[in-house]
Amino acid sequence: MVLTNGAVINGFRGNYTIEKKESHTGGMGIIHIGRSRNGQVVVVKEPLKRPDGNDAIRLEKLKVEAQILADLDHKNIVKYIDEYESGKIFYLIIEFVPGEQLKELVNPSHGVKKPFSEDETIFLSLNLLDAVKYLHERNIIHRDIKPQNIMKNRDIKLIDFGTAKSGYTQLLTYGHTQIYTPGWSAPEQEKGFVTPASDIYAIGNTMFFLLTGDEPSKYQTTNPRDINPRASKYISEIVKKALNTDTSKRYQLADDMIRAIERKSHGARAPSIECLGKRYYIKKPIVIGRRHPSDIIIPDLGRFISKRHATIYGDSGRFWIEDMGSINGTYVKKNGTFQRIDKYELRNNDVIALCYNPNSGAYTTFTFNS
Repeated sequence: MVLTNGAVINGFRGNYTIEKKESHTGGMGIIHIGRSRNGQVVVVKEPLKRPDGNDAIRLEKLKVEAQILADLDHKNIVKYIDEYESGKIFYLIIEFVPGEQLKELVNPSHGVKKPFSEDETIFLSLNLLDAVKYLHERNIIHRDIKPQNIMKNRDIKLIDFGTAKSGYTQLLTYGHTQIYTPGWSAPEQEKGFVTPASDIYAIGNTMFFLLTGDEPSKYQTTNPRDINPRASKYISEIVKKALNTDTSKRYQLADDMIRAIERKSHGARAPSIECLGKRYYIKKPIVIGRRHPSDIIIPDLGRFISKRHATIYGDSGRFWIEDMGSINGTYVKKNGTFQRIDKYELRNNDVIALCYNPNSGAYTTFTFNS
């Protein structure tokens, strides 16, 4: 089927008529605007076809995007509506989001830069962080948060999940290129390493842009106040922390950044792990696995995680992680690479992976804080 004006797509849930071709999306796909039988305006995405040998990858990436979006329901995330598949033909139908990209609102292609006020930056950032918290709780990392992928009307919507990673469902590379956007993505993504803190970095980048009208990579600073003196010291410090090139020195949870923006204290700290967008204090042994009776359950339809995969516990002021005979292993990041362990004494800011594949990365990661 060739999509042209007037073409009809018979999805699983209804019929959709194409009204116009809109644009390419980052070289990966084509966007069409259509309308459902009941008059709802929709966006239809199809994989781009080029004579470069990567058509199968683009097709698979769009299917993964559909798979991820179909399970999501958040007011600040674009909504899945339907899909169509026949052989090598696949279309993803999502909601049409009115409004403009943050990129064009703040720094239009033609026109004068219009940075947002700090109050509006805070409002939008809290909505974005709430969406990312929701994703991380489901073991999903967006990996491409940037002003071009955020639509604003009265509220905001995070769009374009074409590079999102859920467990092993997305590659770390496209062809021979790491999946990241220079100038916006976290520096570790260039090396094929990604954790939820990578999305935090991208949010810091976005906040810097909203406050100054430019991405921080244009300057030798990550402090918005150096560019825009009207930015407060407190919000500038939050942006600087989110943009730390050392992942362990960033906010590890979206909720931590939310609390910092809202000036809420965490109170006294105790040794903990930060997993699936939440913090778990190690007051007793914690078992992580795929099913009950594990204390922390990792969503995993592919069964890469074992039922009882690993346990974390304290002993005389020292803390350990021990693999429980899992099939796909427990790993700790050492010297820039993940190494499989049976039992390991944890140190502050250690990053642990349950299951690891060099091509797909970690199935899920969490961080230890002493």
